[in-house]
Amino acid sequence: SGRLLDPFGGLADLESRRLATVSEKNLADDPLRCLRAARLFATHALAPDARTSRACRSFAPALARVASERVQGELSKLLEVQDCSAALAWAWRNGVLEPAFGLSIPGEKWKRIAPRMATIDAIPRRTLPGERRRRLRLAALAGALGLSPAEAAAGLRGRRWSTEEAGDVARLLELSEQAASGLSGD
Repeated sequence: SGRLLDPFGGLADLESRRLATVSEKNLADDPLRCLRAARLFATHALAPDARTSRACRSFAPALARVASERVQGELSKLLEVQDCSAALAWAWRNGVLEPAFGLSIPGEKWKRIAPRMATIDAIPRRTLPGERRRRLRLAALAGALGLSPAEAAAGLRGRRWSTEEAGDVARLLELSEQAASGLSGD
């Protein structure tokens, strides 16, 4: 008949640019949806509402039990997006990033990571395609966490990133260290 059926108020959520969970049980059944919420925030400018954020905080620790390949796939999509710093900040505040990466990201380190991600957001898409943007973000995250190139590569491989990608991230960290050591106090 062409009549719109909207039993959960999704149209109003879309008009308000709001990401709302239909049921917290969905997040319990598949905690990867917590990470997907961050991606939808970045890709569709849908800000998770308070209920969704609370539910993600509750179920995010279960991401550690989700297959690494699935988590890596969702992270890849998120890290390739032009503007993902706000979504990453939401994911960090709601406890989604730590189990997704299998790393501890304390507040003082997040304060160093956030501006780096915003700087990467500012690079025009045509200048830096998604795959390179993802690798740059991974290197920025690893560098801000104080990981050595070898630690970053091993950690990425352990989380099912390709050997090539892990190697590229390690090389970016090496280049960053070389550049930093070559800078004078001026």
